[in-house]
Amino acid sequence: MLRKRAAVLPMTTKSATVAERKRTLPRTQFYAAVLASIPAFQMGVAIGSLNPLTEVLTEHLQISATDLRGWPAIVSIFCPAGFLGTQLAASVATLGRARAVNASAQLSFAGGCLSGACGLLAAKGSRAGFALLFLGRCAAGVAAGIATVVVPVYLSEISDAGNRGFFGAFFQLAVVVGIFVAQLFAVLLAHPSGFGWFLLCPAVASAVQLSLSPANLPESPAWLRLAGRGADAAKVCDKLGLDPESSFPTGAIGHLAPLLLGSGGGGDDDDEEEGENESAVGGGGSSGGGGG
Repeated sequence: MLRKRAAVLPMTTKSATVAERKRTLPRTQFYAAVLASIPAFQMGVAIGSLNPLTEVLTEHLQISATDLRGWPAIVSIFCPAGFLGTQLAASVATLGRARAVNASAQLSFAGGCLSGACGLLAAKGSRAGFALLFLGRCAAGVAAGIATVVVPVYLSEISDAGNRGFFGAFFQLAVVVGIFVAQLFAVLLAHPSGFGWFLLCPAVASAVQLSLSPANLPESPAWLRLAGRGADAAKVCDKLGLDPESSFPTGAIGHLAPLLLGSGGGGDDDDEEEGENESAVGGGGSSGGGGG
């Protein structure tokens, strides 16, 4: 009799379903969060990599470390490029959160290839080497700008309420780890035969991310719901171990999500709710007046 009840209970209560989700939740969400945080790691690498390489790169490129048209231009172009990336992030996110994360990875791949080519292919003192490194920094900056906007939103939307704070910290942690790793290895490889390979490393990290993304970086279920793809959202929720009814985050991130979608998803529902509330208030006032 007890065995029969044990077989029936999972079908009639939510306790077994919740327990099953708790068992499968960490792995799938953790893998997705780690992959989505790689662009943040790349941002940290871009921030911390050039300072230890100043001497070897200025010598290789035959440029001044103080002339604004030389080394300062290469270092500082990262910031305006990052600002451009933040402005483009909303448009890129209309294609999907996961696609936006991968777009950042693709730009980091391009930036790593261009910067690596500066050290491995360009001749010493050539203008081509300066142009390659400058363009590589531009691509890395745009990638960092996109990641700054999209990655925190994606992390909040692929995690359940109990783990949202934990996974949300991955972005800041990845940036700091990227800065540390860049500073460490840049010091070790700050010589003529090593800096080119170091500058190529972001391309390798992005290639790994892009190769693993199809299987481990699912689209945000919140974005799928906003895009009217409820069936796909339910499948992703099942894969991530999320409750489909509570997978849409609330608070600041939840209000930001429709804006990043670009289509104003959910706005009509809000307007309808406001209209219903106003009607209810108006009706209540009329009733009160009639009663008076």
